[in-house]
Parts: sequence; structure tokens; C-alpha cells
Amino acid sequence: RAVGLGRLVATDARPLRDAAGVAAASGPLRGRVVPTLALVPPTAAAIGALAEGFHLGRPRRASPDGGTAPAHITILAPTAVSSDAERAVHRATTVAHATIAARDLVDTPPNQQSPTVFARQMIELTSASCGADLHDHEALRTAGFQGTLSAGRGAPDPPCLLELRYEPSEPLGHVVLCGRGTTFGSGGLSLRRGTAMDGGKADMAGAAAIAGACSVLADLDVRVRVTALLGLVESMPGGDAQRPGDVVTTRGGLTVEITDTAADAVLILAGLLDLARG
Repeated sequence: RAVGLGRLVATDARPLRDAAGVAAASGPLRGRVVPTLALVPPTAAAIGALAEGFHLGRPRRASPDGGTAPAHITILAPTAVSSDAERAVHRATTVAHATIAARDLVDTPPNQQSPTVFARQMIELTSASCGADLHDHEALRTAGFQGTLSAGRGAPDPPCLLELRYEPSEPLGHVVLCGRGTTFGSGGLSLRRGTAMDGGKADMAGAAAIAGACSVLADLDVRVRVTALLGLVESMPGGDAQRPGDVVTTRGGLTVEITDTAADAVLILAGLLDLARG
């Protein structure tokens, strides 16, 4: 099977990753697959890009004719780069698995993923790297997260906040990641129209991506302390839903007039960024 690469740029490995992904996704690949780097500089970055592409492109389910992704892929490269190549393949495999885990969270049907269930899924995913604290509705109210609570008022399942902590020994710095996790974004009373609601279940993709990244921090031996703050709500047009014209006081003391209830991300992230700043 041949995949065109177009015009290659020697310093950019992305076309290799994309080509490997296309090859893996284009149909059943059985047995041993052996890509070569005959016309491409066989750097560790190029080898890692191929490995990552094959992982990300491979089908996660069997094809209709019973074919599945190959059991073994051998990348041919000079022995001079073998040690760097091994590290690149390990890193690419680790990153690809984290990406696939985040994809699986986004693919979960919204009726199977309330804010609390989503939080538990992310706690399980990140348990090898991170400690976790789950703050419930009452904790959010006490801490002044009125924006997050307002965004989730119309749903039967209350909002919550998940805090993930990665703490290596002797960290070189500290990074805080803030993510919105709206398990379904209907738009609230400012209801999304027609097909605009079809992607509502993916409004939690930001939180899922952060959880995927946090899940591999220990495996990649990241030397920076990481805190993830993930605001989790479901945005629905229930009887107690926020209304256009409501005024909400955010955690930082800023008053916000609601003109479009579909803007739940602004309310959620405002509270998280204020917490991160403190």
C-alpha cells in the first residue's frame, strides 16, 4: 500500500505521522508491516512520527471483513540511531495511548456520562500519575463558583470540580491547566438549533484532553509539577435553568449578565482561572 507524502520538509515530521495514520486507517493491514525511511532523513523525530501515526490511525474496532490493525510494525532505520529511535517510539506510543484515551472519553454517549461519572472516569485514567480531589456541588457553592453552578442549573446532575495533582520530586516549575467539561451542551434556554446540537457531547473534550495528558506525566518523567482544574457540568434547558438577563457573580467577584446561556464555557473557565491565579 502506497501513501503519497507530497512535498517534504526535512525539519517537519508531521507528514510522516499523517501518512502513517492514513495507511493504518485505509483498510485491513494484516501480518507484519514494514515502513522504510529510504527517502526521508531517518531521525528519531521521523521514527517517532511514524509510530505515533500508526497508533492514532489504526481502527479501534474490527472492519466488516474481519480485518484488524496489524499485530506488529517494524520500522527500518540505521543502527546509528537505534537508541534514540527506541526512546522516540516509546514516547510516541505513550502519547498516542493518551490521545486515544481522550478520544474514547469524547466518544462516550452523553446519557452514560454525567459530570460525576465523567470525573470518576478521569480519576481512573490518571490514577498512575496524579492524585485527585473531587469537589461536589456544596463545595463549589462554598468556594464561590456561582458561574459554574449557574451553567449547570438546568440539569438533573449537579456540577462538580475535579482537581488533579502531579507532584514529581524536586520539580523545576509549576503549571496549572484549566479545562471545561460540559458533558452535554444543549445551549440551555438559548437552545442550539438543528444540527448544531449534534456535537453537544464533545463539549467536554477540553477536560478530556487535559486528563489524557495528565495520565502519562509519570511515564514520560515530566519534571514539572502540574495541577489540572476541570469544571464539569451538563448544560440543559430545565425548569431551574439560567435565563438571558440573569446576573451572576463569578468567583473573582465580577458580575456577569447572561445574554446567551450557550456561553457556559465562559462562566466555567472564569472560576477556574481565578482559582488557578490564587
